Amino acid sequence: MTEQSARGEHPVQFPVFLINLDSSKQRLKVSEAQLHAAGVSFERILAVDGRNKPVSEFPTYDEAAAVKYYGRGLSSGEIGCYLSHVKALKQFVKSGQQMALILEDDFLCQPGCWDMMAALEAAISDGKISDWDLINLNQPPKRLYSWLAKIGDNDVSADVLRAFYFPARATTILWSRSGAKSFLAEAQQPICPVDHGFRRRVSENARGLGISPNPFWVTGAASDISEAAPHWKKPRRIGWYRWREVSRQTRCLTLAGWAKYDRSKRDRAMLPQPE
Repeated sequence: MTEQSARGEHPVQFPVFLINLDSSKQRLKVSEAQLHAAGVSFERILAVDGRNKPVSEFPTYDEAAAVKYYGRGLSSGEIGCYLSHVKALKQFVKSGQQMALILEDDFLCQPGCWDMMAALEAAISDGKISDWDLINLNQPPKRLYSWLAKIGDNDVSADVLRAFYFPARATTILWSRSGAKSFLAEAQQPICPVDHGFRRRVSENARGLGISPNPFWVTGAASDISEAAPHWKKPRRIGWYRWREVSRQTRCLTLAGWAKYDRSKRDRAMLPQPE
């Protein structure tokens, strides 16, 4: 079920979806205030509430697959968060639009953020930015990235970066239609927290981008997901699980490194050759 809210003069043409739990009324109020102030219309996505539920209530969740990939099972809150993003992506694809912004309800607008978003939209529409699935808007990449383009003007400008090792934060993500369809086709099953799921995807295909400086941040409100943490039992074989974490991160970094090398080789091949 979705609810429509905050209608006004829209500074961007793509749809905006806000993930929010029914019980998180204060978060919704803060989010609405920010979006109303900017004249941004949005569609509320009723979040999947996994708190205080046994993981057995989620038929798409595979504990063994999660342990194999992520090194531990997921809390019910993490599963709910993952499925909430899947729900938002399905609504985006259903809309027929070519790109969409998906917000978690602890986002925080930075000064000039919607001017930056309008500049980003224009750069994508003009073909200045292409070949992408998703863009992280609240945490720039810190390693294994390359410069792609500059957007905006002297008042509000930013660098768009190809993030081979995608930042692990999912508060504000701009999705392309092709990226959303690809994720839904191959990664609906939660085997890790959703932000690591995004990183996993773009470490393999080099289609994740970031922005510096970032147009959004987080409010700092306590995580609703962490409320489910007391119901997750720490594994006794913690040493093995840590080894799995190191192994997973090493694989992601290796894939990201190869993707950067391959992308650089292709970019060099497209440069004009000396006569």
